[in-house]
Amino acid sequence: MFYRVIEERTFAATYQLAERHACLPPVQGDEVLIQGGINETVVQIQMGHLRKCQWAIVRCLQDGLVYRLNGGHTSRAILRTITDLPYEDDIEIVYTVFECDTKLNMSAILLDDMIA
Repeated sequence: MFYRVIEERTFAATYQLAERHACLPPVQGDEVLIQGGINETVVQIQMGHLRKCQWAIVRCLQDGLVYRLNGGHTSRAILRTITDLPYEDDIEIVYTVFECDTKLNMSAILLDDMIA
């Protein structure tokens, strides 16, 4: 197995979901978190322009850990703005869970996503 999708579900953004996602270790090759990027995302949320996000995690069978594939900026921005949202279901999160054999295969998910 290279990697595979285990599950994909849609959730309303919550503080707990954003906190859990933001605290995961990133996959090597994930975008470096930049405060300016987080601040820009906060502005987009406050303006009502961010209505749906795609977040992904991967379970690595080699070390038994779960890693964040993306969503670092948006999860941190949601943590800063969630209490100011006009209603609970303001932002929708499409959450995909992958599984892979090795840490090397985790980066392949990112590469495939960029190509697709």
